Amino acid sequence: MPWSPHGYSYQQSYFLLRALPGDWVAAVADGVNTTAQGRGIKHRVVKVKVVQANTEQSVDAKKRSVWRIDRSTSSVKFSVKKLLFITVNGLLSDLDGLIVFDENVLSQSSVNASMSAATVDTSNKQRDAHLRSPAFLDTTNYPRIQFQSTKIGRGTDRDMLVVKGVLTIKGSSQQVQLIVTEVDRSKSPDGQEVIYYVAETELDRYAFGIKQWPGVIGRKLKVVIDVQANRE
Repeated sequence: MPWSPHGYSYQQSYFLLRALPGDWVAAVADGVNTTAQGRGIKHRVVKVKVVQANTEQSVDAKKRSVWRIDRSTSSVKFSVKKLLFITVNGLLSDLDGLIVFDENVLSQSSVNASMSAATVDTSNKQRDAHLRSPAFLDTTNYPRIQFQSTKIGRGTDRDMLVVKGVLTIKGSSQQVQLIVTEVDRSKSPDGQEVIYYVAETELDRYAFGIKQWPGVIGRKLKVVIDVQANRE
């Protein structure tokens, strides 16, 4: 089986064809990519060689791509219950990182990202100051919240991925799972390829050692991550 720099494997076959002298023949097969050895007919019976490319092993290098998260447009939104069933919504920004996406071998894909803990914003300055304090996020000693994927697999829908990884908050690392949906791919006016993802998960703040104000602030947080990434 010959080697090709494009990653193709080939299968060769021959067949006999009856034709009139002076005719020209070439082989064409439906459903496969073929390269035929055509020839002019000098005899009534001619042997024609067909080389068939195995398209299943045709690996397009473009299927593996690297994307840089755009920190100016990406963000992390969270919501948590408090007393009287009130929901507090918050935002974290300065999300940065790298996404490696291999459509052929999904296990070779990865996500490495972090965000600034000090950017926490719940539209209440006093509450935000408490969240930045040592009792909660302790942003002076732990300025970044980090995520490193460990496994990426397909979800239930075609555009859905299940991303498992390690999330580190305030020095405590826990396994989490993100449900990620590819929303869109497009090009900017200057030709830059852009991809958009939405990721969702639920976090237990107690698992990260943040147990202050039980009964006042809910234990579980719903998290939605909006990601815009540019192809490198």
